[in-house]
Amino acid sequence: MANLNYVPKLLQRAYAAQQRGNLAEARHCYERVLKAEPQNLDAIHLLGVLKGQEGDNVGALRLLETAAGRLPAGPVGAVILSNLGKAQHASGLGPDALASYERAIKMDAKYPEVWLNRGVVLAAMGRYEEAIASYDRVASLTQRYNVTVWYNRGKALAKLNRSAEAVASYRRVLELSANFADAHFQLALALVRSGADRDAAIAALDRTIALEPRFATARFVRCLAELPVLYDDEQEIALRRTAYAEQLEGFAAEFHGNLDALDLCPFYLAYQGQDDRELQRCFASLLRRSLAHQDPSSERIAPLAEAGEKVRVGIVSAHFYQHSVWKIPIKGWLSQLDRQQFHITCYMTSGYRDSETDCARSLSDRFVAGELPAARWVEEILTDQPHVLLYPEVGMVPMIEHLAALRLAPVQCVSLGHPVTTGLTTIDYFLSSELMEPPNGDDHYTEKLVRLPNLSVYYEPTGILRASMSREEVGLRSDACVFWCGQSLFKYLPQHDEVFPRIAREVLGCQFVFIDMRDTQRAKFEGRLNRAFAAHGLQFDDHCVILRPLSPERFAAVLGLSDVFLNSISWSGFNTTMESLEHDLPILTMATGFMRGRHTLAIAKMMGLNEAIASTLDEYVKRAIQLGNDPMERATMRRKIAERKAQVYRDASAIRALEAFLEQAGRGGSNPSGKV
Repeated sequence: MANLNYVPKLLQRAYAAQQRGNLAEARHCYERVLKAEPQNLDAIHLLGVLKGQEGDNVGALRLLETAAGRLPAGPVGAVILSNLGKAQHASGLGPDALASYERAIKMDAKYPEVWLNRGVVLAAMGRYEEAIASYDRVASLTQRYNVTVWYNRGKALAKLNRSAEAVASYRRVLELSANFADAHFQLALALVRSGADRDAAIAALDRTIALEPRFATARFVRCLAELPVLYDDEQEIALRRTAYAEQLEGFAAEFHGNLDALDLCPFYLAYQGQDDRELQRCFASLLRRSLAHQDPSSERIAPLAEAGEKVRVGIVSAHFYQHSVWKIPIKGWLSQLDRQQFHITCYMTSGYRDSETDCARSLSDRFVAGELPAARWVEEILTDQPHVLLYPEVGMVPMIEHLAALRLAPVQCVSLGHPVTTGLTTIDYFLSSELMEPPNGDDHYTEKLVRLPNLSVYYEPTGILRASMSREEVGLRSDACVFWCGQSLFKYLPQHDEVFPRIAREVLGCQFVFIDMRDTQRAKFEGRLNRAFAAHGLQFDDHCVILRPLSPERFAAVLGLSDVFLNSISWSGFNTTMESLEHDLPILTMATGFMRGRHTLAIAKMMGLNEAIASTLDEYVKRAIQLGNDPMERATMRRKIAERKAQVYRDASAIRALEAFLEQAGRGGSNPSGKV
């Protein structure tokens, strides 16, 4: 019999080499051990780990499954199962990995690495709350993994839009590892998204770039950091707009690489109230250049539909759930487009799900959902060979911006979910509303503008029953005229702040109700209005209430408690206005020069409610004062809305026009006209 006394020493040598990173020597030693002892559990296990380090997931999985089949009890078994879970996760077997981690925890609940690995796989599955709990368990067991724990915890919190907590986590990371470039970058992202501290965000980005000068995405985000959520005054808008343009042009001149993943898009640019076409064109040109390496070959793109063949339509969005983008264009498309003419596939790029997601799935011929990487989405779409791709919005979600910048179908269109031009040469048409567009609307788009009839959409009332609620519960006085101002705070530009105290001076005891969708916006917005009211000798607190985000039922309740809906001036409400109509709430809006400021104007026109439309700021204030002081005038408008609101709901003419457009475009007929 051969002398096997060398096996323990050979294992020690292999393990030491593996720890040093000398994988070739370690592999050689493990293979010698297994030649001598084919059933040696340590060698099978550790060689499986090594295969994973080398990127051989198949080999790793085979060896670690073998080791798990001969599992010893206690801590050693937990280690083997933890490593098996890592191999399963690397192979795309998330549920199997999670099951392995749960088995390992039962064997040794005090093994911190298995809790860490469990958190990673839960985060990858979109189960962020559970992932955070797993990371917290690691931190309670050991400080050894603190950098990784706090970093991963920050990313999970960011996914949950808990920006302040994410910022705190990244700052803990940087206390422990000051030169961790991606932690600086993630901190910057969290700060930019929340709008909490633009200066700190820029400092974090500058530090990232100093540590990693070739970090192209950080340079890219540095441009977007010039677009804050809220502005202190009108001068700041001009300053930040110029800085954004300069940063973007400078980066475009220097950048010659690839951006494989977008972390932000210039969402807040559109809320400056100006013509964004050329800035969007510049951004889009940079984006197209950076993603050119991902463009599929023309042979993979579907030809146009042939006679007798249904037009295949793909709808690409993150918002197949209770969201304005779902309620305004998507739901009507799915429920009303003729399935004798069209085959509709939906691509939901987010992990959210509610009852409306289930509704969308039931209305689709095919429904694909999940937080997939861009390359997977490209494959899904190209495999389905759509003739027309509809993007309900471009500019709100980075993944959608990424996909829209690629040519994946012969005809690609964007709609008014985010009502501003994309600037992209890959988007052919902008589907807009005949009533919303100003006469010079074509000048605002790089796409060919298509004016669908009326509001351009088939919109159904929500039918949400309002919660039982008194005014006192939300800080409203029983005798006040309550002006509903329930738009996102960034829709209110500082140059219009004076509107509110001017109205309050004349409508005694009135109150304005706002909603803070993000805690980080409230302080700056309050500061602005405090100054505006003080300039007119009034107290902000006497007239303004800012509510936290509301459930749909409580949102409906506050609408029902209000007296007048004051539409935001530069960026009009669409969904908010439609929901206010369900409560017959009097509305007031002002005509502006861009479609994004004319949604409520179009709704009022469709109802023949011209008295709800002001043409100047002074007229807007005057009409608000009249409505505030005259209950009879409010009652008259309520009655008209009750009688006429059915005209704006369930508009089949918009669907018939969209069908005609899709038929013509999807079959390669003559260019669809700007008016359908």
